Amino acid sequence: MREASYRTTALVGLGWLVTVVTAVIAGAVQSAGEQTCDDATSWCLTPGEAAVLGLALASPVLLAMILIVLVLAGPFARRLPSAPLAGTLTAVVAVPVAGALGGLVLVVAR
Repeated sequence: MREASYRTTALVGLGWLVTVVTAVIAGAVQSAGEQTCDDATSWCLTPGEAAVLGLALASPVLLAMILIVLVLAGPFARRLPSAPLAGTLTAVVAVPVAGALGGLVLVVAR
């Protein structure tokens, strides 16, 4: 059985993360209609500003998912013959692992 290359596996996994983040941002910015802040009681964000703020707040989680993909790409590439399959699985596994690590950090920090 031929094993997938680490580089290709990591690039596929990172590509999935970039694709999903870009789709979420594009959907958030495009789905909002015309917004005015005239009737806002406190502060108001346009959809573009909200996307930038959300990306800034989510950056620790995104960094954790990137690191998890890079760590898992090696074992997955050794065990699976297809780099696209291995990369896709690393991206899929990175999401719940990052969520579990985030929950663990919140519990420990409490």
